[in-house]
Amino acid sequence: MRAFLIALLLTATSAPAQDLDTIPLRTRRDAKTYRRVVSRLRQTRVRVMWKERRLEDALKDLRRITGINLVILRARVEDELERTLTLNLRGLPAGTVLNLLADITGVAFQHRHGVIVVTSKEDAQRRALVLGVYDIADVLYVPKDFPGPKIGLHGSGSGDELEEDEEQPEQRDPEEILSLIRTATGEKAWEGEGTSLEIHGRKLFVRHTPAMHRRIARILRIL
Repeated sequence: MRAFLIALLLTATSAPAQDLDTIPLRTRRDAKTYRRVVSRLRQTRVRVMWKERRLEDALKDLRRITGINLVILRARVEDELERTLTLNLRGLPAGTVLNLLADITGVAFQHRHGVIVVTSKEDAQRRALVLGVYDIADVLYVPKDFPGPKIGLHGSGSGDELEEDEEQPEQRDPEEILSLIRTATGEKAWEGEGTSLEIHGRKLFVRHTPAMHRRIARILRIL
């Protein structure tokens, strides 16, 4: 049963291929700007033929193709910028291309105030962490499974009374919930500095990126 549940969570909550990382969106304007950038990445198709092309030059190509500002934090990715790429891409969404470059070179792409910043993965995660608190009372609650109430007869002097044997609802082990979440999202996702996943009472406390919070919300809906 546990293996089936994990497989379901992995299928239903895997991160979208074009889910652009972002720092916390504080205002509606920030959220609107972020959605506009993500929409551009999804709609813009990329066709390039790179042969031994430096990453920095490839990023300039993408800036020209998409029309999106790509800001390079050179001090954090100086070595990676010199890596060369040999790729033949036809008709891929720009967001998919960014994810591909991130996997190949180890850099991170993060939305900040309407632009996409090219930085290290450590810097991106540190800037994006946000604390979220989730009510998981329904997730923890497991009703007792029994065919019917137990009825007892007790003499009271004035007649017999029916007394129902009350059953206390069971509760899932909080560690089981935490284990399922870590497995579904990937154990390595929780190794970064500052990330945390804890249950206190009936509340789940998560400190992670906005993208991870969206995955957590989907997981809790399934659980």
